[in-house]
Amino acid sequence: RFNIVNLEGAVIDFIRRNLPHIYKMEEFPTIDEDKFYKTLEDPLILCHENCLWLEAIKHWAQQCDRKLFSALQSIQMNYLQEDEIETLLGDNRVKDNKNMLEMVKLKIGEKDNHAGVKYYSKERFYGLYL
Repeated sequence: RFNIVNLEGAVIDFIRRNLPHIYKMEEFPTIDEDKFYKTLEDPLILCHENCLWLEAIKHWAQQCDRKLFSALQSIQMNYLQEDEIETLLGDNRVKDNKNMLEMVKLKIGEKDNHAGVKYYSKERFYGLYL
């Protein structure tokens, strides 16, 4: 009767877009791990100001380093700006955990061509608009 797959997608999209308004809610840490990791896979999660995604992940993971580690693995770190990288590397929970710090540094160092994102110069289309 209901298309649960579409509903799940809508919920995940809602979390991504409304993160600043919902991450401090009491129910936020109860989000299922698989659904939360899926939420983090989209670069849209990184669009919120002041590294809000990191605060949301830490709030969701509570004091569980395993959940924090897994959540950080889901982030596409090749989209991070320099100040976000500094914030992430300077975070106490990240820098105090050797394995987590190593994983984050490896992910930051990965060179990705931003799969699915393509650049076309204006000149390529210039003739179309004359």
